[in-house]
Amino acid sequence: MKNYEKTGIVLRKLSLSEAREFCHLHSFPQQYGTYYQDLYENDESPEEFTKRLLWLAKCVYTIRLKSAPDKIIGSCMIYKGGKNRKDMYVGGTLLPEYRNKGLMVEAFNQMLEMAKYFYGVNEVKILLNSINDQVIQIMDKLGFMMDKSSNANIYSKILQQYIPRRTTNLLY
Repeated sequence: MKNYEKTGIVLRKLSLSEAREFCHLHSFPQQYGTYYQDLYENDESPEEFTKRLLWLAKCVYTIRLKSAPDKIIGSCMIYKGGKNRKDMYVGGTLLPEYRNKGLMVEAFNQMLEMAKYFYGVNEVKILLNSINDQVIQIMDKLGFMMDKSSNANIYSKILQQYIPRRTTNLLY
């Protein structure tokens, strides 16, 4: 069996031309995040679903192996959620044959870096569909803590401290 952890992954922004492969990913039960399932409508075409998700999410990326960059093996995203749609969440999924190989940890680490440096996100949350020992280990590896203020399966991580911008009062 290949050691995928050493092979590495590549994240690429999702494009509409990949709609069919993207939708195929979501025909399998997800482990991390429920956003896709919540948004999917049975009468939508893959293209309509992908367009809508691209419009609603902050960013959607496909996950690919460096050794096979043309094959989509998963996806991950940053999106707004919560009661007032002010919280930032990450979510993702992998094809079943690529799970339990450390690939999602690597993908989320890259997404967290993008969230912090590219999108300026201070705190990110993840809504878990199920909690088991493996999922808790992944949350620990990624530095997420159970969100005690919520009664759902939500974990959160501070990416950077929020520093309000200084305003100067210039008098002329």
